[in-house]
Amino acid sequence: MKIDLHIHTTYSDGMLTPTQIVDTALECGLDCIALTDHDNVLSHKVATDYIKQKKLRLEVIPGVEINTIYKGYEVHILGYFMDKDNRAFIDLINFQQKARIEQTHKIIELLVKKAGLKIKFEDVSRLVAPKGSIGRPHIARAITTCGGSSNIMEAYAKYINNNSEVYVERNTVSPHDAVEIINEAGGIPVFAHPIDVEIADKLTQQLANCGLRGIEAY
Repeated sequence: MKIDLHIHTTYSDGMLTPTQIVDTALECGLDCIALTDHDNVLSHKVATDYIKQKKLRLEVIPGVEINTIYKGYEVHILGYFMDKDNRAFIDLINFQQKARIEQTHKIIELLVKKAGLKIKFEDVSRLVAPKGSIGRPHIARAITTCGGSSNIMEAYAKYINNNSEVYVERNTVSPHDAVEIINEAGGIPVFAHPIDVEIADKLTQQLANCGLRGIEAY
């Protein structure tokens, strides 16, 4: 069986829609995929409805990637097979989405006041699927489109990094909370790309005590 368990769509920072992902997965000969958009699970229904409509053969696992910040480190927790209607899980997603919107408004305010850019929230939000997760890639693209940078990489270097005077850190749940809530929702929590987290060894032991059940490797 050929699988890919970490895929993003236009409901977060991916470039393809859920239906395009399904078509691409089939073209690549995959049997099973997991759509793991940042902080939302909206793409799963779009993909499964499309599969049913077209009578395609592809299993799509409900997934998510919860973005957290812990001791100054970006720590991402993947979740699989959650009950999307679980109250604690819904509250987690709502908290994360609200934090993303608040962060984006604050950054845009600073981009206008301190950097003199002509940019609005709508310039950012239209770059993600409806009710999807706004993030740094969308802000960087909007900055480039409005003339604040010549390309996306320059936008990151000038504005969308932790040392920039216009960047605002997002308020998030802890990775420990993310693991526990995914477990509570009947899901399988997995530490995403731990190689990118300097404190991964020690943190993995802590998260294991909270119910972590996997570590992403590639």
